[in-house]
Amino acid sequence: MLRSFNRVIIVGNLARNPKFQTLSNGQSLADMTLAVNDRRQIQDGQLTEATFVNITCWGRLAELVDKKCLAGSRVLVEGRLGMDTLQVGGTRSHKLRVIVETIEFLD
Repeated sequence: MLRSFNRVIIVGNLARNPKFQTLSNGQSLADMTLAVNDRRQIQDGQLTEATFVNITCWGRLAELVDKKCLAGSRVLVEGRLGMDTLQVGGTRSHKLRVIVETIEFLD
């Protein structure tokens, strides 16, 4: 019996330029937002809804993204879901993100 499975595959366009940084331990990190469009037929035409997904690349993948990607770049990412926990004032919130394990540049 499969107890859990954490795998995500998404194709979309970068909503803005990746935010690249090198951490104090020397590890590279790139944070991005991927826009995934969903087109639906409505009575008088098509409706496009965008879903924005936060994604993070580490190490060599982050360095590749920094060199090859700009806002609008089309990519396929495969990875796993991760959870960020944020504390704002006295309120605690959670945000899902995709931790990228492979990326394909589709442009």
